[in-house]
Amino acid sequence: MSFQVFSTIQKKVQLKKDTITYLVDKGYDEETDIKEIEVVKLLELNEDDEAVHNGRYQAVVKFKDEPETTSFYTYKRDTKNIIRIDMIEE
Repeated sequence: MSFQVFSTIQKKVQLKKDTITYLVDKGYDEETDIKEIEVVKLLELNEDDEAVHNGRYQAVVKFKDEPETTSFYTYKRDTKNIIRIDMIEE
């Protein structure tokens, strides 16, 4: 079980690093533009309409100049390429 926990932590840390790299490549500055990044489980609805973890994670990003907006990033399926999967204005 401890290996599984370590593996999960490692996946989350790597996703956060890769998301930061992606955003920096897009012209954002980590210190001045990014307010917060949190990595959470990516959920899908099963056949019973229950939310279940699909084994993947997403980075939830808040930007300092857009406090009302939350952006969601993850790896494109079967790759190590980061993509934005959603954006929500609160």
